[in-house]
Amino acid sequence: ALLATLDDQHALVRREAVQGLESFERDAVLAALRARWQQEPAPDARGTVLRVLAKKKVDDLHALLEAALEVPSYRSKVAGTALELLAASEHPRKRELILLRTRRGTEAQLRSAAVKALAKLVKEDDGLRSELRALISDETFFIRQSAVSSLGEVGVAEDIKLLESHLEQPSDKREAELARESIKKIRKRLEQDSPQAEDQQAKALAQEAEDLEAKVKELRAKARRLRAEEAEDSDGDGE
Repeated sequence: ALLATLDDQHALVRREAVQGLESFERDAVLAALRARWQQEPAPDARGTVLRVLAKKKVDDLHALLEAALEVPSYRSKVAGTALELLAASEHPRKRELILLRTRRGTEAQLRSAAVKALAKLVKEDDGLRSELRALISDETFFIRQSAVSSLGEVGVAEDIKLLESHLEQPSDKREAELARESIKKIRKRLEQDSPQAEDQQAKALAQEAEDLEAKVKELRAKARRLRAEEAEDSDGDGE
């Protein structure tokens, strides 16, 4: 039934059908998904097909992702999905392919998606941090916005100063608010990762264990009292 729904006239129905096929491993399902990838006109639905094929770890995934990067679609949704999947993949050239699309001359929506993908790579390769930092001064608002937001996800202490200096420059109010939110996220993450935070967490766990032990003792004492009362009632009935 799901396979037949892949040809439904409504894109939302087709997309849900694709998602529903994710757990099926039959060859016919994989063949149908590949055919849907080639035929699907709706960007969101086609992106969903790509995600499902990636989750199934098809043999030609790397080639498929590269091909998807070249697919024209509304707001570059298909290529943007490919960039996200590429960042999480084992593609040997993912760094090169993602960096290329952060460059000027790339369509704005696709560049924005590439910036977010670059942030994911920074978690694996700190050497790419300078590339992300440079983008907060880009001439395009959407790219600065993506870079500032991404630093909030992967930024370190040095990035706080960078974002603070960015706030001192005239900028869009939305961009300034994003910078403040990113600074908060970085500081919160640094606090959570600090030795003091680990010590506090250990103390909290120790206190929780102590409270639990006290509760267990209290319940055991209550159980003993109840058994004793039952025993007295039983003796009274016997008399």
